[in-house]
Amino acid sequence: MDIFRSVTISIAVILMIFMGMIMYYEFKVSSSSSTFPPYKRNCPDYSYEYMLNDDVSETKVCRFNKSFVDKYDNYITSSFKNITNLNEPICGDNLKCDYNNNGKIEPCNKNTNSLPSDVYYYPSKNNNSNIKNIRKCHLTLDGII
Repeated sequence: MDIFRSVTISIAVILMIFMGMIMYYEFKVSSSSSTFPPYKRNCPDYSYEYMLNDDVSETKVCRFNKSFVDKYDNYITSSFKNITNLNEPICGDNLKCDYNNNGKIEPCNKNTNSLPSDVYYYPSKNNNSNIKNIRKCHLTLDGII
């Protein structure tokens, strides 16, 4: 009986070591290929790449989902409390809104009297500065919304 018990324990230990090696390899492979928000893509969360027809030419921008546009008022009031001038651009030239003003797209501001119908993000060409702008504008999944 002692031989059977020791053989069973040794087989269990060998299987545990083997499964541990497999799990370590799987974790190492999956963690090396994953990225953490904001992703290496140019668009922030809640948005997708979109070709915008400007007067000059087609421009590649990031268009936000309707769910973000519906929560725009909450996003503005919670993320940019320190802005007192209601017409000041909240996120520089990166975040632009369509206020249904003759098709003119202008920088988003804190003036919530007129909510935008669409919100766009204009990514910068430099990926590192783009990531900084996305974080500064609170447009990541770990952000406000």
